Amino acid sequence: MIPGIIPTSGWGYGNGPAWDGMIVTLPYDIYRYTGIKEVLEENSNAIKKYLEYLKTITDENGIIDMGLGDWCDINDPVCGGGNFSSPRKFTSSVLAMYQFKCASQIFKVLNMPKECENAEKEAERYRQTIRKQMIDLDSLTAIGNCETSQAMALYYGLFDESEEENAAKRLAEIVHQKNDFIHCGVLGNKVLYLTLSKYGYGELAYKMITRPEFPSFGNFAKRGFTTLPEHFTTEQREKEHRVESLNHHFWGNLTAWFYLCLTGIKYNPDFNDPKYAEISPEFISKLSFVDAKMTTPYGEISVNWKLKGENNVVLKVTKPAEIKAKIIAPSGWHFDDGSAYKRFENDTDIKLKLQKTI
Repeated sequence: MIPGIIPTSGWGYGNGPAWDGMIVTLPYDIYRYTGIKEVLEENSNAIKKYLEYLKTITDENGIIDMGLGDWCDINDPVCGGGNFSSPRKFTSSVLAMYQFKCASQIFKVLNMPKECENAEKEAERYRQTIRKQMIDLDSLTAIGNCETSQAMALYYGLFDESEEENAAKRLAEIVHQKNDFIHCGVLGNKVLYLTLSKYGYGELAYKMITRPEFPSFGNFAKRGFTTLPEHFTTEQREKEHRVESLNHHFWGNLTAWFYLCLTGIKYNPDFNDPKYAEISPEFISKLSFVDAKMTTPYGEISVNWKLKGENNVVLKVTKPAEIKAKIIAPSGWHFDDGSAYKRFENDTDIKLKLQKTI
């Protein structure tokens, strides 16, 4: 067991896989974005111990029901009061599965075949257990019938490929039932917008994020917030209760949607080549342009796109010569030569035109 906060005088133990799992996912992400193998080597023994610990908190039904759950669920009137739309046993078990998945890839890179195989088997065991106990496979709805459960089930691969399209449609229906408002905690928020975009609902994600009414990030901006509070709170509750934190980073993973979806920069997406990136931008109708960049070990990748009328876009990509790139047209669009994607190796400055597919 490790604490979810470091340093700690004791508080923080028992936060569950959503927090403790950083011992696996942080080395995983550092390696993915840098290619520095030493970070995996240095942490491999701790990762093995942590995976063994996860087994000790897995109950006789094959699930984990401990931790903070979907913290700061908007439906919870008290921050951290435990009133989660998505059951804690679901979120904790799903994230334990994810950590075994990440660990299997880490062990593969480190040429540890036995550990890799064991982690893969354990991840699949969790997956099948969750599917059997906490997903209605007839309606393709995850337990809780809520944004967090459905988005997490899709994002972390609990649905089979043949089920994903209808499961995503179900997610959109759940969002519409809440009048297109955010109704989740931090675990759902991390994956909700990414998942909506992946399955063709990017316009809905944009609406949820930017709308001025409570609860939304647009509402925070309207009320003058310049940092993110720990809890989505109404103006009335803000007056009646002390807000614990006014600068809480865990809502800020919203920005991943800006990079991964709006600009489409997906760096080393398959965890096997830090000299490879996919660029798959999403054109949101209410945005006339997007401009962003990220730093890689080999230099900057920048993406800029501008709408030219309703049916045309100019896309500019700058990348280091060392990085190979695949640039993918979003659904409903094609490059001016009719193709759906293009590959570039040594090129550094790329300018492309896209058109809507009629």
